[in-house]
This record gives sequence, structure tokens and C-alpha cells, in this order.
Amino acid sequence: MKTRYTLLISLALLAHTAFAQNIQFDYDAGGNRVLRKAVGALPVTLVSFTAEKSNAADGSLENTLALLSWQTSAEVNFDRFSIQRSRDGKNWSDIGSVKAKGTTNQEDDEISNTYTFTDKAPAEGENLYRLKMIDKDESFAYSQIRNLYFELKILAYPNPVSDLLTLKWSALQTVQIFNSSGKMVYETSEKTSTIDVSELAAGVYIFKLIGNAGSSVARKIVKE
Repeated sequence: MKTRYTLLISLALLAHTAFAQNIQFDYDAGGNRVLRKAVGALPVTLVSFTAEKSNAADGSLENTLALLSWQTSAEVNFDRFSIQRSRDGKNWSDIGSVKAKGTTNQEDDEISNTYTFTDKAPAEGENLYRLKMIDKDESFAYSQIRNLYFELKILAYPNPVSDLLTLKWSALQTVQIFNSSGKMVYETSEKTSTIDVSELAAGVYIFKLIGNAGSSVARKIVKE
């Protein structure tokens, strides 16, 4: 008597076409796997996927955001895109989700949907991006990987500073200040562009700036 198993296989084709498909196998008495049939093929055709640097909305900082853009020409029973980011290509984190716009006719190349997503807090250094394309039955496939390298232009001035320090970073969420011994002497999560450091003793401090999605950078500041 055969024992039946169902395996979920997610495939991504190099020519930008990705699809998720449920494939059912039979296993005979000898343990040999036999393909029985493919069911529920639910393709999404990814025509293009690009990543480019973008400016902050107010124009104050240049090339500090990652703008992801993609286009599909077929969506059949498709649900959503999960946007993922990695520093090393092995460990991936979800940084956002975009709902599918609706079913398109996969036989009509003229019909397409266009999507965008902005990563407002890319990490300093290498950033890898991919799309996890998820069908309504939760089967999925991955897009190709796109990469961007950031040397974040985070402004912190004046430096040295005696009283008010001005910070400019569109993704800024939390500011932590550490003294030369590594002790945290200040922290705030208030939405502010200036920090009053007049009460700090003179010396060298490390300002840790934490952005949304958990990215962070450190800057050395001298207090007069």
C-alpha cells in the first residue's frame, strides 16, 4: 500500500518569472518516490525588480533611502509581497509587506501591476533585498536579490558641541549617548532634531542613533 505525502516546492526562475506550486508525490513499498501530479499551480510573473537609492522626502538628506520597484504581468490567486532585507545573504528579516493589487490575465502581456516600497532605514554598508511572493494558500517563491551599499549621510553638528547638538536622519527613532567608559548617560525616543548636552561633562561620547526597522549607526562627538 502506498503512503502519500504532499511537498510544497517553491521555485524562482532566473528569467524573472517566479511561481509557487504544490506537487504531490507517492512513495511505493520500496521507498521510491513517484511523482503523482502537480496541483494548484499559482504563478506570479515578475517582469522586473530594481533597487535604487533615494532622497529623504524633505530633500534634507541625499541617497539615504532604498527605493524598491517591481512590476508583474500575471497574478493568479496571488495575495501579497513580503519585502526582506539581509546583511549577509543568509539571515533575512521582513521589513514590510505590500498587498497584491488584484488578479491579472497571465496571457495578456499588456496588463501589468506596478509596486514600490521604501526602506527608510537601510543599514550602513551592504544591504541585500528580495521579495517573498506569497499566494493565498501561503505557498511562496522568492525573487532575485538586489543590493545597495550605503554610507549613511547622518548629520550631527556642531562637533565639538557645548550645548545643543543637531541631528538629521529621516529614520531616527532613538538616541543613546555613552561615555568613554561605555556607560549609557542619556537616552530618548522623542521625535526631536536637537539634543541638549549642556549637562554632560567635557569629554568624548559615542552617540548611538537607532532607526526604524532596527538599523543603527554610531557617531563620536566631543563635548566641550
